[in-house]
Amino acid sequence: MKSNTVFSILFLLIAALTNAQDIDLAKKAIDAEQYEKAKAILKTILQSKPGNGKATFFLGNVYLKQSIEDSAKIYFQKGLTASDNPRWNNIGLGQIDLNNGNATAAQANFDLVTKDLKKKDIEEYFYIAKAYMNADKPDFKTALTYLNKAKAINPTDATIQLGLGDAFY
Repeated sequence: MKSNTVFSILFLLIAALTNAQDIDLAKKAIDAEQYEKAKAILKTILQSKPGNGKATFFLGNVYLKQSIEDSAKIYFQKGLTASDNPRWNNIGLGQIDLNNGNATAAQANFDLVTKDLKKKDIEEYFYIAKAYMNADKPDFKTALTYLNKAKAINPTDATIQLGLGDAFY
């Protein structure tokens, strides 16, 4: 009986670590502009765990990068009902609002993301800043505000430093 419990816990830990690694692989594919590969990875994650809001966000983000806004919006809205990390999808909906020139609605979506952040959460600030930088009409000043909030939490994070460099450039 105890061995079954131990194996069950071990299996759950392995599944969680594999999921995190798969999202990291998808992020690398997105950074390398291998969008079809990223979509395949993310769709596989969503087939195995449909309630993964973070994977839904990244999939919607890939569609935004490919200028397929309708599909992106569908995934972001689907991600809002996810059981795990649904708030990430508000970032994507915020970027769509920015692209449509509705800064007020975008800010409301970003506020939904930041209101319940834990003290060490910086990744959300980074992706909000990226939304401002990747919008059709970029707002680098506001992006810098979010990046500086993240930098105040973790000044040595390489991703934040890279984002600051992109925003200043």
